[in-house]
Amino acid sequence: MIIQQFLVNRCRPFDWVEHAALLSFNTTVGGLAVVKCDQGYAFQNGREIDSFRCLPNLTWERPGHCLANMCPTLVVPRFGTLSTNIVLKGTSVEVTCKRGYMFTDRNITKTIICDSSLQWNDTVKDCIALVCPDPPKPDKCNRTEVMTTYKSNITYQCEPPYRMETGHTKLTIRCQENAEWTHRSLSCDVGRCLPVPKMRNAQPDTRLATNGTIVVYTCKTGHVFPNGDTNVTASCVNGKWNITQMDCNSENALLFISYCVCGGGGGIYSKKLR
Repeated sequence: MIIQQFLVNRCRPFDWVEHAALLSFNTTVGGLAVVKCDQGYAFQNGREIDSFRCLPNLTWERPGHCLANMCPTLVVPRFGTLSTNIVLKGTSVEVTCKRGYMFTDRNITKTIICDSSLQWNDTVKDCIALVCPDPPKPDKCNRTEVMTTYKSNITYQCEPPYRMETGHTKLTIRCQENAEWTHRSLSCDVGRCLPVPKMRNAQPDTRLATNGTIVVYTCKTGHVFPNGDTNVTASCVNGKWNITQMDCNSENALLFISYCVCGGGGGIYSKKLR
């Protein structure tokens, strides 16, 4: 009789929920059954784990169902890779084209998200062979055969007496893996100087050699120019630099000049400059 009364005051064993596992349960009135949905599934309230109570009428609260909580499986694009194979709601996936390939919109990577409607917010198409845009074609300049595929090179040669902005007459550009040329713009013009002069142990603040350009050279730490300064300025004027080449020397170097004192007791003497 006691056993019968014990059974009467309890709910029946909890009904199984598809795509879920029963973590724990208590069949007494007010007791809870704790259920966890399988990976990729969730209850209608969005929870992956939920609990249901044994009611006074000895029935369980309606448990609902574990519903799919993921987007359709992604197909790896041709010549591309996916950052993850997880397709759960809220997941971000980075799709990347392999080196030498790009999407039709010229991007190399794109990010897609599995949104609340369980759909991907963008489509993923195959990657295509990477090509750079049409290269520049400046006036007064010749160039080699134009190829715009990845790693292609194009060499430009200014006609005399024209020079490029850097003072050079020749330059080679390359189609990079970001679908851009190493140089986006080129021009050949007159009145430009030779390339910025090199000075030992000194760094120029620009490589431009156009008419009117002012270049400031700065000595490396611990070095100075012959006049004792750490900076000198050069200008490109009518196609020529208005400075002669100077080097920065160690400021600890001792410089001397020699002079002669003639007559009785004269000799060669040295004088320290700094």
